[in-house]
Amino acid sequence: MSSVPAQAQEDEAKVPPYTLPDVLRDEQGGRIESVDAWRAGRRAAVLDLLARHEYGRTPGGRFPGQRWEVTAYDATALGGRATRKEVTLWLTGAATGPRLRLLLYVPNGVSGPRPVFLGLNFFGNHTVHADPGISLADPLVTFDVDRYRPAPATPSPADHQRGVHAGKWQIESVLARGFASATVWCFDACPDRVDGLKESVPAAFATGGAEDRADEAWGAIGVWAWALSRAMDALAEDADLDARRVVVHGFSRLGKAALWAGAQDERFAAVVSFQSGCGGAALHKRVYGETVRLINDRFPHWFSRSFR
Repeated sequence: MSSVPAQAQEDEAKVPPYTLPDVLRDEQGGRIESVDAWRAGRRAAVLDLLARHEYGRTPGGRFPGQRWEVTAYDATALGGRATRKEVTLWLTGAATGPRLRLLLYVPNGVSGPRPVFLGLNFFGNHTVHADPGISLADPLVTFDVDRYRPAPATPSPADHQRGVHAGKWQIESVLARGFASATVWCFDACPDRVDGLKESVPAAFATGGAEDRADEAWGAIGVWAWALSRAMDALAEDADLDARRVVVHGFSRLGKAALWAGAQDERFAAVVSFQSGCGGAALHKRVYGETVRLINDRFPHWFSRSFR
């Protein structure tokens, strides 16, 4: 990595020559002409490259004991425009094991199963809308809420956080177009901290810490992608929803997770990834913007150690 700058590179004149590989050619150089041919060989090879060199290997699918239930329900949410469901997924089946709390809004007055937008959120389900019926994240995470809106005069911590990311989610606009909106707090699966790999889902898989795991062990982005697939497990069994039309989406680091989830899990109909950057949709070989060295220095828990 000696030729890669340690700082972000934002000068177009300094972009080195590069050649991108053609992923639609097999290892013998033949052109891949169909979906079946892609699935039969090249897809698995590309996934293996990404797992081995970047995101780490996903250690398994759903645990045999995984279960879920609707733990809160309101058919008259948002002034009657939606049904709000909160679904708890006990990932190993154990009440004391890791769990995901899925927040789901389904538009009322729409016939037939509804398509869904599913995404992870940064700071808790209660931040995606000001709806007071949304359960607060547990535990609450302190963050700089004033970056997102002016602070009330005398806010309580919970009131101060409710709906601070509503502008990024636009739930009412999504519902008005006949789509359901679903979200899970990324911290439920893996806290976004250097020591987060020793908690929740990665702990259940005995991943190890950011510095003492195997080189190809997954990092937080791999865990978050896995969690999106577990949320999909629950959505697929909800009769109000169309499991054939679930779009997984994300922003920044969670955009990276959405890409990796959509690549691995073909149940997702589409992926919308916004500003996923280095380690996401940006081109590593172009060496523009954040570099591989820089992102691994700043966030050593996101990717596999082999990505370094």
